[in-house]
Amino acid sequence: MVAVNSKKYEVSFYSPEAAAEASAVSGVRSLSIAESEFAKSSQSGHAPSGAAGMLKELENAKLIDGSFSNGQLRKGYRYGEIVDPAKGQFLFYAIPAPELKPGSFHGYFVPGTSLIKSIRGIDHEEGTGYRSFAVDETGVIRTSIRTRTGSVTREEIATWAPL
Repeated sequence: MVAVNSKKYEVSFYSPEAAAEASAVSGVRSLSIAESEFAKSSQSGHAPSGAAGMLKELENAKLIDGSFSNGQLRKGYRYGEIVDPAKGQFLFYAIPAPELKPGSFHGYFVPGTSLIKSIRGIDHEEGTGYRSFAVDETGVIRTSIRTRTGSVTREEIATWAPL
């Protein structure tokens, strides 16, 4: 715990990569839960029965916030989807943003203002992790260090290890 101007801040000793990856795991888990809620609402007549929702539909149903859609950067990761609403199949994934370096969102703790800026989140870049994460209709979160570029496919995700 660090006190600055009588405010208390917690300092984390987790690696920046681990923090970014934990956020990505939480993100795909949230998407899976939102999809489950969307399916429940479809059974009550708000959507076609058994339908899987796209990110925009989950956002419109207020099951997720807008930070998952439109290719936005979310804590160092880009989220994507492969959804077949008619079959009730979904796959959501989070891949490290290629333009960011793992761990670059933590500043250096140099005596003086650098520590205060780091605590307050001023003048820092957002970083990312090393691993990619995905979840499908089974609810199993999978992970891999993705070495290829291009689109993510269901076939690729099927080869990733369960988390």
